[in-house]
Amino acid sequence: MNSAPLPSHPLLQRLIKSAGVQAGLTPRSLRETIACRHWEALLLSAHPAHLPHLIVIRWLSRRDARSDREALRLLNQGIRYLQGAAARFDDPTVKSGLEEWARDFRKCTDYLSSP
Repeated sequence: MNSAPLPSHPLLQRLIKSAGVQAGLTPRSLRETIACRHWEALLLSAHPAHLPHLIVIRWLSRRDARSDREALRLLNQGIRYLQGAAARFDDPTVKSGLEEWARDFRKCTDYLSSP
């Protein structure tokens, strides 16, 4: 299995690595997860506590930003995506995990927006 690269922007790299740690993935298994072609099966078999982190990994692994401005735009899109995803889940573990990630993304946008 080929391993996919992490996003270029350092903040996005930290977010995806953090999601991997929280999902219980090693650095190698994180790269393998990013390169996974069978996301539906992976997400369907995931424990509800790991599902929010895997959703974040999947979403971030399909995007990239080369500047703070691009990363800011991307994170704002991510906030809307995660809030919408949280609204679609009935499981309180998944819902709260996605809401927490949306808050983390907001903290990152605040950081990138500060002078």
